[in-house]
Amino acid sequence: MKKGIRATNADGLSKSPFTLKALNDIYIIEEEPVETSYETGTTTEVTDALKEGKLFIPDAYKDFAEKFPCRGKVIAKGSKCKADINLGDRVLYARLGVQRLIHKGQNICVVRECDIHAILESC
Repeated sequence: MKKGIRATNADGLSKSPFTLKALNDIYIIEEEPVETSYETGTTTEVTDALKEGKLFIPDAYKDFAEKFPCRGKVIAKGSKCKADINLGDRVLYARLGVQRLIHKGQNICVVRECDIHAILESC
């Protein structure tokens, strides 16, 4: 069997004998979770009101978190990829236009080469 990502169910057992292999100009990326641990600036009264259900924050707040760019680590790449992006590189890519799936509890994204915007390098 060729190298790739084996699809499994929640128990970690194989549910089918196929693996994911990146084709053409496709990258398979392990998505990093969105970090939303920012200082809110709310007082303890506001925090208490939220906990008690006296104050409601609409679902539009969830959209705010989704506006952050997607980041992840490249775990596979297709044979026709021209960019100098290697396996293990952390990249910034478009939120829309990718296919998402869950593999062993990890969020996996299938991304076209043109949807990768930058390589993230540590300083």
